[in-house]
Amino acid sequence: MFADKNHIHAIATVLGTLGGFQAQPDWFATIAKTNVWQILMAAVLVFQGGGNLDIVYSVIVAAVFFTIIKVSSYIVIAPINPIVVQKPPVQVTESEAENFFIRRR
Repeated sequence: MFADKNHIHAIATVLGTLGGFQAQPDWFATIAKTNVWQILMAAVLVFQGGGNLDIVYSVIVAAVFFTIIKVSSYIVIAPINPIVVQKPPVQVTESEAENFFIRRR
């Protein structure tokens, strides 16, 4: 169905929807919070960029990308915490502690 389309160009264009542009006016920011608007704006970018001026293809690429981004927001990558083995404390005298870093010759 979309074998003749430039998928790489379309994906590169839709990546531009992630930001890095000038601040939008308040009215635009309000409607931009809706899912439908986000998909439509991504579709416009794909349409003029990598969508080869095919509106159906552009909307599908935008909707699939939107879905992938939404689903990926549920993925949490926890930091790896190594297991730390604690050694029992060592009893030392005050003199040993004070002279610990003094190099003996």
